[in-house]
Amino acid sequence: MPEWTEPAREAVRRYFIQVRASLAKSDSDPDEVVGDLGRHIDEEIAAAKLSIVTEEDARRILARIGAPASQPCPAPGPMAPGKNFRPQPKPGPWRLSLLLLGVVLPVITVAIEYFTGICAAVFFDPIPTLWHVLLVAAVPSINFWTWRALRNDTTEQRTRFGWLNGFAFGILLVYSLLFLPLTPLAIPSLIFYGIGLLPLTPLLSLTATLKLRRLLHGPGDRVERLPGLWRGAGLAWLALLVLAVPSVVGEIGLRIAGSPDAETSAQGIRWLRAVGSEEVLLRACYGRPNRGMSIYSFGAPIGAEAARAIYYRVTGRAFNSVPPPKLYAGRGRWRVVEEEFTWDNDQGGEAVAGRVAG
Repeated sequence: MPEWTEPAREAVRRYFIQVRASLAKSDSDPDEVVGDLGRHIDEEIAAAKLSIVTEEDARRILARIGAPASQPCPAPGPMAPGKNFRPQPKPGPWRLSLLLLGVVLPVITVAIEYFTGICAAVFFDPIPTLWHVLLVAAVPSINFWTWRALRNDTTEQRTRFGWLNGFAFGILLVYSLLFLPLTPLAIPSLIFYGIGLLPLTPLLSLTATLKLRRLLHGPGDRVERLPGLWRGAGLAWLALLVLAVPSVVGEIGLRIAGSPDAETSAQGIRWLRAVGSEEVLLRACYGRPNRGMSIYSFGAPIGAEAARAIYYRVTGRAFNSVPPPKLYAGRGRWRVVEEEFTWDNDQGGEAVAGRVAG
């Protein structure tokens, strides 16, 4: 299949927009006319044996076919549309459904989780930092921008939209996998309470994002792979990986610092001082009662006594000299979980225990 330059593709796109406009008040089906014209263009390219279609080639072929304003409307027939062209989707319910699933639902879900911490209280915290919030919030923003461009038929910058769509795809793919174990719980909750829609949001939004990507092929565009899917997704995964480094290093560093070998333990302390997360250390000092809350936790947790000694070696202060970490949710009305289910495990013991919330 010959390669098309971006100016050539844009010239054909504008040509088909004009054809559709000229057929707006006629009885002919614009999709069938566009498909038939696409077949004629394919035949012209094949006859000329072009390996690369430039803007000059496209204009010459279009001039030979005829100007859109004077173009006779081919009668609908059994002839199939050209295989290399995709007609523009007709306006229909997909516009509203993509807006709801790709934009409105993610915005509502992020807002509910940010202000209430319902998932963080019960399962794990999907947006543990402000940077996570910004990354997740970029998904409905990108989808809305793409949806509006499709609605207004202003998708000239296909490469930029391809990269942005790939970025949103990367974020949604990770969160869809994170929430996949909750899907069996989400379906009955959806039927009885409606709240089950929240853990299904990443999967539903992922479907809408992929549909928007398919629709980015404008009228008359050749069915070629839209650029930027995996590269945009790679950027999203890199951003999530950078945000995960302190927590992951904290988890690994704790285990290395707890090694009985002095040299290995010192190396773990250096790692924790450099890029480790102090919150991970504090949670370990309190026995990690909220193990499921961290999406980066793995392996067997280190003992609280060992973690307290490591915390002192890393920071130079006792673990109970600073406020305790939020062991459960800590956002919105779910703070009641924090206040109700934290207690002094060392009450009546010989050591000064950790600080208790409240």
